[in-house]
Amino acid sequence: MVSQTFDNNDFQPNKNNGDKDNSHLSNNNDIENMDSSSQETNENSNDSYSNEPSDNIVPNCDEKDSIINKNNYEGKESNISGLKANSNKIDSNNKKEESSSENTNDIENEDKENVKNDENSEFSYTLFGPLLIVSNCRGNISQINTIVKEKNAQAVIHCGDFGFFDKDSVKNFNEKNLKYYVEHTSCISFEDKKKLFENMDTLKENICENFILSELMDYIEGKKELLVPVYVVYGQYEDVSVIDKILYKKIYQVKNLYIVDEMNSYCLKFSNSDITIRLFGIGGGYLDNNLFNNGDGKYLHAGSNCHTWLTIYQLGQILMTADRYEKEMDEIRFLITTANPMKKALIAQLGQALKANFHISPGNQNIRYHVSFNLQCITDKKHFFGRILEGHLNFEKTYIKIKEQIKDNLSETQNKQLEKALNIMNHFPKDNIEFRSCWYWIIPCMKYGSLIIDYLEKKMTINMCSSGVYFFRHQDKHDKNLENEDAGIENKSQVALNILESLNGKKEIMATTEKLEKVLK
Repeated sequence: MVSQTFDNNDFQPNKNNGDKDNSHLSNNNDIENMDSSSQETNENSNDSYSNEPSDNIVPNCDEKDSIINKNNYEGKESNISGLKANSNKIDSNNKKEESSSENTNDIENEDKENVKNDENSEFSYTLFGPLLIVSNCRGNISQINTIVKEKNAQAVIHCGDFGFFDKDSVKNFNEKNLKYYVEHTSCISFEDKKKLFENMDTLKENICENFILSELMDYIEGKKELLVPVYVVYGQYEDVSVIDKILYKKIYQVKNLYIVDEMNSYCLKFSNSDITIRLFGIGGGYLDNNLFNNGDGKYLHAGSNCHTWLTIYQLGQILMTADRYEKEMDEIRFLITTANPMKKALIAQLGQALKANFHISPGNQNIRYHVSFNLQCITDKKHFFGRILEGHLNFEKTYIKIKEQIKDNLSETQNKQLEKALNIMNHFPKDNIEFRSCWYWIIPCMKYGSLIIDYLEKKMTINMCSSGVYFFRHQDKHDKNLENEDAGIENKSQVALNILESLNGKKEIMATTEKLEKVLK
């Protein structure tokens, strides 16, 4: 177990510009009744919803059309107020009455008052012990209670795949996503997985009849109960309809379960200090081609075939939510994302825009230990800005292709969200203090490790716990069998051998083809 300590002086706070508003939960209902309108792109994402427009609608782009302004890199703000884009169809039925005054500051102050007066907004949870952080339980929710008991945790933050599935979710999967999820969930034993994959044609039918993908329904029905509050940012493989049933339709309710998303922020306090922890989160993978695509989502959350991704409107909404809270001298901000900030420039800049002190994201299957760093530890400003510029160019390509398709279809709320999202590109570290002020954490899957945060002697301590790594060559057969069970159906050595065999087969075919071509000549 590795321990790390952060002093209060390690963070660069903002000036105190107003009264504290840290003990409130953001529960904005502006778009609650809206109609329908990643982590990095990987081989398991659903290509049928890529939203790639045809070439004949791509407009000619000149310098005036570009949303990348070189002045951004000289410390000047680019003018993006005239830019408009839109998504499918979202209409707000619960629009708030706005003041007739044209003063923007008055509107922002009015919004803050609305948060204070909201009957659900006053939420603050006091911690009388450690805060536990885990990722990717993938339906094995009971394991969270087990770790809570072991660590005596008072609350839990969960990032990555949680297991938002009900009895009908298996039907919503496509074969590729279902196979990936079954491979990695611990709700199904290793031996059962092997039997399931023997006949892929009946995979869905067998799972529906004999297995579950998640224990969530047991908690919804009251058969089981979370021991402490659990704050969840949903992952890349979730059923978006189940998330909507919890957040918007209120069909499902789970005691002590709180979903942190672009609309909902929560506040935690340690009992032995004045320090508050403000939680912001945004779930789903980051897919460039799906930033303007809602898929099957009927509200802000986007997804299809039990695969979720974030949209440009969610990025804007999380900043609108953050505007309701002034960052105080005694506040530490956590940003939890499914997408990796080191691979996606907009996600890295989102942390800068939110003035996050900690940016937490789940690791992939190869992560066995926690990874902790700030930007100054791993790169320099020139390289970091180069990565951001590259990300901006990728986004611009997508935006240019899609903006004519979606022109003039945005609601008023979406226009605000889009403008906020585009403003993320203007946020850069201004000096060395800001460059190193945010600490990034990549968390391994829950079965491999967890993170414990506590506040002792005016310092925030972080203990990293890991189950360790198996080294096959120095173990006996019994240990190898244990590793196979622990890794599930995914046997890395066998996978590598299969890939090599496949490549060798291709090489032989290519060699034979070359010989035939020479003979024919």
